[in-house]
Amino acid sequence: MVRISALFNFSRSEVAHLYSKAKLKKKSLGLKLLQAPLSILNSIPDQTIPNAPILTDQNASFEDPHVQHGKLLVVIPKKFGNACARNRFRRQVKAIFYESKLYLHPIESVLIVYAQAKALSFDQIKEFLNTNIPLKD
Repeated sequence: MVRISALFNFSRSEVAHLYSKAKLKKKSLGLKLLQAPLSILNSIPDQTIPNAPILTDQNASFEDPHVQHGKLLVVIPKKFGNACARNRFRRQVKAIFYESKLYLHPIESVLIVYAQAKALSFDQIKEFLNTNIPLKD
């Protein structure tokens, strides 16, 4: 089982790597999606551990740092609205990402949200994410 916190937490080095490698995937409806392949930090087993196993999703244990899964960074500027509105939108995006199992796609994504996205319904957000986070690239 995948812990939600593992899907949305990024270190500073991961964010820097993500922004340096990310390319624009789709921009519409007040949403901008950038995507990059999994970072070096997530995709290479630790060399200090001899014979470190690379786990698949069926036997994944997220205490092991070698598990590969997609991640999502949600960026919402203050112009979007007050903290309550920003957090609500962020929770909706995270719920869609987790419930649709978009983390199974080995890609790191950045979703930048603009003020125009306030008018989007939950179903429109879900459709945007499901169509733009591909099974295979």
